[in-house]
Amino acid sequence: MVQGKYYVQFIATPVSSLNKTKLPLDFEVFENISVGRSPENVLVIPDVEVSRRHAILYREGDSLYLEDQNSTNGTYLYDGKVFQQVKGKVQLPPNALVKLGSSTIVKIVRE
Repeated sequence: MVQGKYYVQFIATPVSSLNKTKLPLDFEVFENISVGRSPENVLVIPDVEVSRRHAILYREGDSLYLEDQNSTNGTYLYDGKVFQQVKGKVQLPPNALVKLGSSTIVKIVRE
């Protein structure tokens, strides 16, 4: 079975050049994809509301998980009505909307 590729699509971020861009998440190369403001992360988000080491994305079997790394401004998952704060790790639904801090929103899509 061919695994679909995952992408991060920027919906809203203070860095306007990133809005509407789509970046591949390469789980073939990186077992864990670190997300944060610091340049050593795999996915760097230059937003002051995003912690240096904000969250980690990883796969277990056919599921994708997001784990908050005790970020200062929180990681939130949209449940269809509101953004709920993520504590620890959470399995991501298809086309998950994730908010990092208060101003960056990304969609995690699989194609």
